[in-house]
Amino acid sequence: MGKHLFDTLNSTTAVVGVAKTRFHGATTAVPLCRGDSKAPLYITAEGLAIADAVSGMERMHGPHRVPKLLNDVDRLCGMSTL
Repeated sequence: MGKHLFDTLNSTTAVVGVAKTRFHGATTAVPLCRGDSKAPLYITAEGLAIADAVSGMERMHGPHRVPKLLNDVDRLCGMSTL
């Protein structure tokens, strides 16, 4: 989905993907364990070096597997009335 978004934006904006499970079609997904979690997050990127995307995810606030900001976004999206 991130690749489609990147292409739709005419490759003008970097897109970073974060998933709890590895997408079978992702060839460059990098596993990243945060906090005390033994289960990794899988990071992908288009328009940005994968090392920079992983580094950014490592530095995001929150002690748990999923950074607080991403957890908040996920929670808020679930509240959508659309």
